[in-house]
Amino acid sequence: MALDGKTIAFVHGIGAIGGAERELILIVNQLARRGYRPIVVCPCPSPLQQELAACSMETRDAPFPAWRKWNAFFARSKSVQALESLIASIRPHIIHVNDIWWVPQVLRASRQFPIPVMAHVRAEIEPSRAILYELNNMAHVFVVSNHIRHSLEASGIAPHRVQTLYSGLDLDRFTLNVNGHHIRQTLGLSRDDTVLGTVANLFPWKGYDLILQAMPSIIAEFPHTHYLIIGKGEGAYERRLRREVKRLRLEGHVHFLGFQSDVSAYVATLDVYIQPSRTEGLCLAVLEAMAMERPVVVTDAGGLSEGIHHQRTGLLVKTGDVQALARAVLTLLSDPERRRAFGVQGRRRVEERFTVARMMDELVHGYENVLRTRSGGSLARG
Repeated sequence: MALDGKTIAFVHGIGAIGGAERELILIVNQLARRGYRPIVVCPCPSPLQQELAACSMETRDAPFPAWRKWNAFFARSKSVQALESLIASIRPHIIHVNDIWWVPQVLRASRQFPIPVMAHVRAEIEPSRAILYELNNMAHVFVVSNHIRHSLEASGIAPHRVQTLYSGLDLDRFTLNVNGHHIRQTLGLSRDDTVLGTVANLFPWKGYDLILQAMPSIIAEFPHTHYLIIGKGEGAYERRLRREVKRLRLEGHVHFLGFQSDVSAYVATLDVYIQPSRTEGLCLAVLEAMAMERPVVVTDAGGLSEGIHHQRTGLLVKTGDVQALARAVLTLLSDPERRRAFGVQGRRRVEERFTVARMMDELVHGYENVLRTRSGGSLARG
C-alpha cells in the first residue's frame, strides 16, 4: 500500500527543542519530500512550532497536561476533547505519537475513529511502565534501540507489533567541512587547548554531574582541558551543576552554552565527545559526533552500546562510574592517533547503520504494514 499523499498526524507535547524534537523535524521534512502530508500537533507558539513553520510544515495547537500528575486531573478531559476535535478536522490516516507521555491522551481522543495509533519510544522503559502508558493498545510501536524492544516484549507486547527504528542522520549536515575554530575564539580557547563536550538537555539522567566529578582527574593530567555543556533544561539541575563547578573549582574549565539550534560547529571543535548518561534510549547526539569523526566516550546505559562499537569508534564505560569515565577520557587524550582512528571508524559506522534514508524507508515500511492489515470502515478523509 503506497502512502503517497496520505496525512500523518504527529503528536508531541513539548515545545522546547532537544534530540527527540530535532528528529521529529527531520522526519516530517523527509515525509513531505516523499509526497506525504505530515501535520504536527504540538504546543503553539513554541520553539518547536516556530522551527516547523520555518520549514513550511503544518502545525496545530493542543493542550498537553501532565497526564499522571494529580493536579492535572481536571485538565485531562478538556485536553482529550480538544485533541478529538483536531483529529476530526485533520482526518489523518495515521496518528504517530512521538513519545510515550501522550499515549493515554491520544488513545482516548481517537477511540471513536478507526485510525491506527502508533507510538515512538525514545527512552529506556521498564515493562511495568509500558503497561502504565498503555503501549499494549498501540497498533505499532517504534523503538530507537533493541534494548527498549526487549523491555516492551517483556511487558507482554507482541513482538510483531514492536519495530526497532534506529535514528538516522542527514549526513550532509554533519561533515568534516564544518569549522569550529570560531567557537574556540569566542570562548577564548587556543588551538592547543583540549576541548570535551556533551550535547543534551540539562536533566539529572543525562549525567552531567558525573563528568564534572571526573574533571579534576582529567585536568590534573591535561591542565588546559575545557568542557562544553551544550543544552538547557531543568533549572534546579542547572543550579546544582553550577554549584558543583564552584565546589570543584572548575570555573575556568566548564562552559554553560545553553541551547544551540545548530550544534555542528560546537561538535566540530571537540577533541572527545562524552555522553555520561544514567539512562538513554540511543542518543542522537552521539551519532552526530561520530558522523563528524569525533571519538566518543559513553556509558553503557540503555541502548548507547548499540550506537558505538567499543574499542573501535569509542570507549564504553559502566554507568555511574566516575573513575572509569575519567580513565576513558584520559586514554583518548593521551593517544591522538587512536582518536583519529576512532573518528574515522565512527563516521563509517553511521554511514552504514544510521542514515536518514534507511530510517525513513523503515519508518514508511512500518506505516504500510499497519495500514495493509487494517480493513473495514474508515473515517472519511480529505
